[in-house]
Amino acid sequence: MPNLTYTKPTLCLLSALTLAAVSPLVHSEPYSVGATFGSTGMGVNASGTTDWHFAEQDQLQWRVVVAGVSGEADIDENINEIEYQNMDISISSIQGGLDWYAFQDGWKRQLFFSGGLMYWDFDIEADADTNRAMTVGGRNLAQGSLSSLTTEIEGNYALPYVSMGWGNRLDGEGGFHFFGEFGFAVPTGDVDAQVSVVDPNGLLTAEDLRQEEREIEDEMGDVQGFVTLSVAYQF
Repeated sequence: MPNLTYTKPTLCLLSALTLAAVSPLVHSEPYSVGATFGSTGMGVNASGTTDWHFAEQDQLQWRVVVAGVSGEADIDENINEIEYQNMDISISSIQGGLDWYAFQDGWKRQLFFSGGLMYWDFDIEADADTNRAMTVGGRNLAQGSLSSLTTEIEGNYALPYVSMGWGNRLDGEGGFHFFGEFGFAVPTGDVDAQVSVVDPNGLLTAEDLRQEEREIEDEMGDVQGFVTLSVAYQF
């Protein structure tokens, strides 16, 4: 299991909003505040109804989610066709948008379509699996050619997004609920990648490393697919 901790800003916000959630005002039916734990870390969410409608009997809700996670994770991740492991992760995110619940019957009440803006601030450092063959900066290397290859990726930018998901925070009683969402986001800024190697045989040049960094930066700048799974306690 990943050994993860949570960023101090996230814990402060979680405490403040959890206290606010028990007040009669926030607990009223048109609003919902909750604590969440999932693939984006630990955080808080707030939702509320609006007076806007696209169709008869639909519902349009606003939603804000603040989450964060930091620590070490023993997971495998493919970045620019290189397999990485032993990742050190620090990620904070804010998501704000509108959720359209087009259906009001049965299980379909939980289905929504969403659009809005996300903000990510992240720092990821990962070690490549050097027991695999790999291509670095266009140069093919056999397994075991490098003693180590470490990549650090930093970025902070806004991402407009569209998505669809499952879970209605204003439908039903308080307590634990499952939420899922998948969609696509468009980065509006650049990332910075730094690649360092222990190369005892001198197989890579400085230009090879710079090319690998450029390819990672280009890959991270493409349209990003995302999946968010969480369990939330709604007050």
